[in-house]
Amino acid sequence: MAPLNKSIIQILLGILVVTAMLPFGKAIKLIPLKVTVQIINNLTQPQDLTLHGKDKHHDLGEHTLKSREMYEFTFRPNFFYKATLYFCGFAWSSDPSLHRFDIYDERRDYCAKCSWKISETSACNYDVTIHERSASSSMNSSHAFTITTGASELTTEKNIK
Repeated sequence: MAPLNKSIIQILLGILVVTAMLPFGKAIKLIPLKVTVQIINNLTQPQDLTLHGKDKHHDLGEHTLKSREMYEFTFRPNFFYKATLYFCGFAWSSDPSLHRFDIYDERRDYCAKCSWKISETSACNYDVTIHERSASSSMNSSHAFTITTGASELTTEKNIK
């Protein structure tokens, strides 16, 4: 068999194997869609919310939101496997604690636009497409927010000086 014919057969076999592994009728996502995460200051007392967000490779910096203001960032999730994780620390003047929360976890969040309302006692995932709360977490006495779906926590730590 000529080398060119052998190469063509190998390419066709590769395409056949990849096609057989795809779910029937599903499109291939070669490039992940962009995800936008919104963080809204929903503190009940009109006060500033300071947040510092990052993932393993990117530091989003510190941002201060006035009452009802929003901060958002956009990124593409991990191309090879579902491992994208962004986390934030939150603080406000009436609470000396540092509150930490996984603001985007690719294994938990299936949204192209994830909107989180942060208050003194909860972090609520607000579905902007249907204008209602889709997941919520509430503060308990052990200083942790627990998502009602059981998927994630917003933890609180006392500032150490």
